[in-house]
Amino acid sequence: MQHSARLYENENIFHIKTILSHTIEQQIKIIVNNKPQMLNAIGLVLEKTIFHPQGGGQPADQGTINGFPVITVKEDKSQLAIYHFIDAAQINTDQFQPGMPIEAHVNTSFRQQCQRSHSAGHLIADILEFNPLFNIYSAKASHGHHFPGEEYIKIELRTQPNDLQQFCNDLNHCIKQSIQDDLPVSCFANSHSIRHIQIGSSARMCGGTHVSSTRELVGCQVTKAKCSLKNGKIETTIFYSSQHANGFP
Repeated sequence: MQHSARLYENENIFHIKTILSHTIEQQIKIIVNNKPQMLNAIGLVLEKTIFHPQGGGQPADQGTINGFPVITVKEDKSQLAIYHFIDAAQINTDQFQPGMPIEAHVNTSFRQQCQRSHSAGHLIADILEFNPLFNIYSAKASHGHHFPGEEYIKIELRTQPNDLQQFCNDLNHCIKQSIQDDLPVSCFANSHSIRHIQIGSSARMCGGTHVSSTRELVGCQVTKAKCSLKNGKIETTIFYSSQHANGFP
């Protein structure tokens, strides 16, 4: 099986022409009016893809393939394949045959929202783990949910903040300073070919899409924090918003 070259990992490309590698027919779960339902879909594997699949706390890119809306994009890790799903009811099977030319477009606005959301989550985690102001907490990030409008990260703390509002205020002060510092955001692969995202001098494993500089996160802010005791550790949920960011000040 031929696997897709993942152009989204290293380049901001929103339109490509490529070749269809192969297809599958599969039922996928979608949400309609807040209720799950199954949909018959065709999954397309492309020689090259600009679509980020859902995973790592980031939603799938939105867009079209040969003019048809892409419902979702999923990675089959067992086969290292990325499937771009299209509603089977909208197409004839002869419209997508292996070897056919494909034109793919990614929704630029939604991708940029996801980039801001994901980079903001990393920045907040980096501040909590590495900024001396928060050393008392021995913070350790566990995971994030980088869906625009639903954003949060989970952090384990050694001690609970006495004043959660002040804790959030301190975080927002550090976020604002990091944005003003215009820290570069870059990706690299380590000696084991594992992809990392680096913000300033801090790096962590990640396969998602990101901004190129913290200056693109203007307006990002923590909105609230909640603490709970879980397995003897203080699990803290940091809710944030990156969608005030509309570019450079």
